Amino acid sequence: MKLVIFPTVHWTLTAEKALKSAAINHHVVPVPPYVNEGCGLGIKISDDLENAAMDVFYKENIEIEKVITQ
Repeated sequence: MKLVIFPTVHWTLTAEKALKSAAINHHVVPVPPYVNEGCGLGIKISDDLENAAMDVFYKENIEIEKVITQ
């Protein structure tokens, strides 16, 4: 699984909306406390959907803070 962290809640919600529109399975989750970055929310994506999700983020100009493998 990948955890995509965004700089603000706005970007997280924008990313969630874009993934829903693209029918990419995902989950909005709290960022673990040991990750001291981002807005406190992230989006979990399975490894096999990572490239598709990143394409959506790129096309929609969605700003990403960090991607963590879990």
